[in-house]
Amino acid sequence: MKFQIGDAVRVGAHIGTVIDVGTVLIQFKTNDGCLRVACPWEAVKIPSPQGSAGTVEPATKCSS
Repeated sequence: MKFQIGDAVRVGAHIGTVIDVGTVLIQFKTNDGCLRVACPWEAVKIPSPQGSAGTVEPATKCSS
């Protein structure tokens, strides 16, 4: 599956927005503000709610 910057994705229990697409990994920012990387085959595109594409709320603490 091809990902583009701004795609909404779910990786396991984490939901976020793709911010970088590499040759092997994608980087995404979760809705709680954490940056994560994943293999493309682990990520699933999800429909983004109208008007919220690319917006992620900042967070003060990230969990592993």
